[in-house]
Amino acid sequence: MDIATYIFLVFCNLPLSLLIIALDMKKVYFRYHLIGLIMALVFLPFFGSFFEINGLLLGVALAEVAMFIFGAVVLHRTYREPIKP
Repeated sequence: MDIATYIFLVFCNLPLSLLIIALDMKKVYFRYHLIGLIMALVFLPFFGSFFEINGLLLGVALAEVAMFIFGAVVLHRTYREPIKP
């Protein structure tokens, strides 16, 4: 995978990550979201090398879907189900 793909991933996922972190008022999910973002950027080249071009596109799509689902879960728990101390 080349540097252009990494730049694409960072510019697609980073604004979404920052939006989720900004909307998470309790800052409870910051570590989990950061770990998920790092894992997506680290493991995506392996999916690309296994599946060639189609795997790369599939990996990008899966990373975006995972980020969307994670954001929906964070927003749901933040605004619907308060976290008990």
